[in-house]
Amino acid sequence: MGSFIYEIGTLTIPSKRLKDFLQDVKIVADQGGFFSLYQPFLMGRYVKLLSSPTFNPDEKYADYNYSYFEKTWWENAGVDLNDGNVYSGKIGWKQFYSTAQAIYVLAELYSTTLFISGHDSELINEPEYTIKWLRYILNRRLKYHWRYYLWDAYEVYEKDHAPNYISNKYVISFLKAYRGDEINFYDYFALLILRHNIDELINNKELLKELSDTDSEECKQSIEYFYKLIRAVEEYKKTSDMAEQEQVDTLLKLITASSDERRQLKKDIKLKTINHYRWKLTPPIFVRVLTEIYKLDFWNTWFSIRDDISVPIHKNGPRKKEAEDIIIKTNNFFNTSSADRLYWCLKCGDVTIDDSTIDWISSLIDRYKSLLNPDKTYDSSVEQRKFINYLADNEIKIFESLFFDFMANLHKPEYNSALSLLQALEDETEQSRYLSLLANKQLRKIVFGF
Repeated sequence: MGSFIYEIGTLTIPSKRLKDFLQDVKIVADQGGFFSLYQPFLMGRYVKLLSSPTFNPDEKYADYNYSYFEKTWWENAGVDLNDGNVYSGKIGWKQFYSTAQAIYVLAELYSTTLFISGHDSELINEPEYTIKWLRYILNRRLKYHWRYYLWDAYEVYEKDHAPNYISNKYVISFLKAYRGDEINFYDYFALLILRHNIDELINNKELLKELSDTDSEECKQSIEYFYKLIRAVEEYKKTSDMAEQEQVDTLLKLITASSDERRQLKKDIKLKTINHYRWKLTPPIFVRVLTEIYKLDFWNTWFSIRDDISVPIHKNGPRKKEAEDIIIKTNNFFNTSSADRLYWCLKCGDVTIDDSTIDWISSLIDRYKSLLNPDKTYDSSVEQRKFINYLADNEIKIFESLFFDFMANLHKPEYNSALSLLQALEDETEQSRYLSLLANKQLRKIVFGF
C-alpha cells in the first residue's frame, strides 16, 4: 500500500560534515539491505539484478529501491551526494521503511537546522529505537537534538500545513511520538494543553496527570502555576475597565515589550501577579491561556506576535537521562535471522551462523560435490544463455556482482556445479539464502572452495 515519509523543517548538512554523513548513510543502506533493482536486456531476455548503492562522488545521487530483507521493490529513495538531501517515494511499512526512516533519523542528527521526519500522518514514533540500531552499526554514541525542543518542530509543522488540515489527531501524534523520550518538559506541556480547552483542564485535573507522573517537584509546581495563571487572567478580565482587545494587547506586552516597558506594566499588581506565573511557565503556555479565556484563535494570535516576543520561548525543565549505551542489533531491528544475512557474514561481526544453518550449509556442500565434474568442459556462450534463460524464466533476483562473476566463469566446472545446485533448490527462501552465500566471496571460498 502507499506509505510515505514526510519532513518537518529543512535539512541542512554542513559541507564540512557531508563526507561523514554520506559514509554513514552508505553503512546504513548496506546493513539495512538496500539495493537498486534494475533489469538489463541481455541475450534477448530481461534479468533482474541487485546492485549495491554507489556513492560515487562523480554522480549526483545514490539511489536504492529494493529491500533484500523484505524482498520487495519500492519507489526510488536515496541521497543527493552534493548536499546530503534525502528523499523517498512509497516505502511501505516493513524492512524497506525501517531502513529508509533510519536514514532520515540519521539526517536529523546531522542537520544544523530543524529537521524532523514522519511516516504518513505521524512522526516516526520511536526515534530512540532507531537510534539504538544506528549506535550499533555506526559504533558510536548518538543523540537527537531537534526533537528536544518540541515546540519549534510543531510551529514549523503548523506553518507548513493549511490551518484547516491541522486537527487534534496531529497534536496527539506529536505527543505519542515523544512521550517517554528525552524532551523539553515545557514544550510537551504546551502541546498537551492544546488538546483541551480551559474548562476541561479546570474541571478534570486528571487530563494533566501524564505530566505529573514524575518525582520532579518542578513538574508538579508548574502544573500548579498553570492553574494559578488561569485564575489570575480570569480575574483580570473580570475586573478590568478596558475593552477586551485592549486587555489582550496589554497582557501580550508581558512577553513582547522591552524590559523597561514590562517593568512599568508590573506596577499594576494584577499584571505583576500574572507575570510571575507567566515567568514560571513559557510564552506558548501563556498565550494558550489568554486565547482560551478571551476566545481567540491560538495560532493566529501566536504567529501575529511570534517575531516580537522578547522573552525566551523555551525554559529548561527537568530532563530524563537516556541510557546511551543501549543498542539494538540488526537481527532484532529487522526481525531477521543470521541465515537471512549470509551476504554480510564475515563482513560485519554480528552474523553468527547458528547450528541449523551450519547443518543446511553442510548439506549444500554434499550436494555440490555430487554435482561437480572437474573433468568436464563447458561452452561459455551456451552456458551463459542457459543461465540467463533460467534467471528470466524463474524471475530470480540475483546480485549484480554474482551475476557477472558467473557470466565470466561458466566455463569452469565449479561454477556450473553451483548453478546446477541452485536449479535443484525449490524453496524460494532457500534459493535466496544460497544466492547470498554465493555472492559473499569470502564465505563461498570457505564453503565451496572457489
